[in-house]
Amino acid sequence: MTTLWTPIFFAIFIAIVTYALWPRNKAAFDEAASMPLREE
Repeated sequence: MTTLWTPIFFAIFIAIVTYALWPRNKAAFDEAASMPLREE
């Protein structure tokens, strides 16, 4: 059973890393990273 779950979780991990490092998402992530530092 674990031989089935290993590639599934690996594929999910690769998808998340790809989404996080995709250049088009950089502006949104940079804005979200600066939110705690803003004073309102």
